[in-house]
Amino acid sequence: MPTKGLRAGRQGWFIGLLAGLVTLSQTNVTAGRHPSPVSHEAVSVAGLNLGPEEQRLLDTGGIVVRPLPTGHAKTIAAQGLAIVESPPETFLDAYRSLEAIRHGGSVTTCGRFSPVPTLADVAHLPVSPDTLTELSTAHVGDSKIKLSAAEIETLTQLRQTCPAAQLRPSLADAYRQMLWKRALAYATHGPRGLPAYADKNMPTDVPAAVASLVSECFRLAHPASRAHTMLERFPRLDAIRGESFLYWAVQKYGDLKPVTTVVHVLMWQDKGRDYIASTLIYANHYTEAAFVLAELIPFTDPTGRTQTIVVYSVCLQTDLLGGQLGFLKKKFAQSKLLSTLKGGLTTLRTTVLAASRARGTSLVGVLGSAGFQPADQKVEDNLKILGF
Repeated sequence: MPTKGLRAGRQGWFIGLLAGLVTLSQTNVTAGRHPSPVSHEAVSVAGLNLGPEEQRLLDTGGIVVRPLPTGHAKTIAAQGLAIVESPPETFLDAYRSLEAIRHGGSVTTCGRFSPVPTLADVAHLPVSPDTLTELSTAHVGDSKIKLSAAEIETLTQLRQTCPAAQLRPSLADAYRQMLWKRALAYATHGPRGLPAYADKNMPTDVPAAVASLVSECFRLAHPASRAHTMLERFPRLDAIRGESFLYWAVQKYGDLKPVTTVVHVLMWQDKGRDYIASTLIYANHYTEAAFVLAELIPFTDPTGRTQTIVVYSVCLQTDLLGGQLGFLKKKFAQSKLLSTLKGGLTTLRTTVLAASRARGTSLVGVLGSAGFQPADQKVEDNLKILGF
């Protein structure tokens, strides 16, 4: 039987499964007064298929969470529903300004990339001592940090030629450049620009992993599947009238390794609903692929105010699952995902409400759409400079 210490350690690293897209806090937060009862007609129109107990919970200001079925041994997924006492635009602004990301309790720092990513965008991205150690020992097929074969080869050459006194700062600079190049390649070529992870013997094709994740977790008619079709066409989004940007974040869960991520956010409207799709395009630990979809469904309460039903779906493929006792590990991870999602939506609701009350229904000084590249705006010349 495992000791209590081992059990605690296992529970701790399972929280790391959420590192990547799920910038939701497990901190206990007071969410303010309960929202007004949601219109049952609005729920019906939204096609949420809530049971009586779920409807009652939503009506009384609670948060509904439920698992999404998955078949892959390394995949977990869940869906959460909450009411936010603000119109959808407030929620969208909280994402545009990174308020929704910055106030996720695990996030220590984050930043947006420019429409055409530059090295300056990651100038202040911290590189931890643990990450520097991993960069200094990375080998193709045997690396404790997720990188491509070409990136690992660059590090190998740097270790062989750089004076010992300058190695660690040089590794930090090289790592920031790698993240910038990934962001620039993605902004130019979309998913096709992402290199495979080569940290293990079997490389991980990130776009293929995301595609598999979405098809596994959602039916073809689901908005997530439609969103993925849009993302496959990225950066050619001019006909969709969406907006898009990339951001980076560093997250810390207790004693776990810091997790550095790069995420693509796509926002669009369809038939009166707003959608926010977040796709993980890089994570240095734990997560191989991740996709999050927030559906924002407006409704009018009995007092005439516009409120929003938020439907938040999370799908993760992680290298911490599978293998020996994989079924038990997945069962525990699924339970942890549900509890974290519930606490996180409470925090997210509070963040949006605070933004709404402090700034009205719009945020002052928010940057416009960044990272959205219409078909006639190309950045191939930048990639030639980088050797792509």
